[in-house]
Amino acid sequence: MSRWRDFLKRGFFPVVPAKGVAFARIDVHSPGAWIPSFDILLHKATDHLLGLDGTGKPIFSPEMTALLTTVQSSASIACLDNPASLSKVTNRESMANLLKGARAASPDINLATPAWVKVDGSEGTAAIWQKFSDAGLVAPIVLKPLQACGGPNAHNMTIILAQSGCESWHGATFPAFAQTFINHGGVVHKVSVLGKKVNPSLSC
Repeated sequence: MSRWRDFLKRGFFPVVPAKGVAFARIDVHSPGAWIPSFDILLHKATDHLLGLDGTGKPIFSPEMTALLTTVQSSASIACLDNPASLSKVTNRESMANLLKGARAASPDINLATPAWVKVDGSEGTAAIWQKFSDAGLVAPIVLKPLQACGGPNAHNMTIILAQSGCESWHGATFPAFAQTFINHGGVVHKVSVLGKKVNPSLSC
């Protein structure tokens, strides 16, 4: 509801039809009641992300799962984004593999990503550090939860400056996605793609 109100303040969602388009808020607790009344579902399913299953795929709340299932079973409603595509962005390992594949498929494009490796936390300190070394990671190293969004711990990160600082691992969320830390100075580049339209943006 807070997100909906914020969008209304910004004028993002016209509730009065304009050029034949209007937006209405959906009650995720009653998905079936809305089916005849809209053509496209624009959702933020990651707000209802409970975690990842054993294969790393997203698990959504029962209410969101019911809504997505109901919409997908309707031939007359389009769903943005496709829930099947969300597994690529809710799991940091999946995202890294996606970028790795993109780099291999387009060798002429300069696509650089930090070295990374997945660790489950059950190994001893020496074994984990060896795993870092084998994957090409160099200190400082940042440990991130495998779940990339949706949960209270998704953005809890631990930075390790050297092997002697491994006692800080006890505060990390495992399984973890480990990367060489790259200082980007707080500058983040984001790209939104809709069909053939690409919209790059920069935030600091």
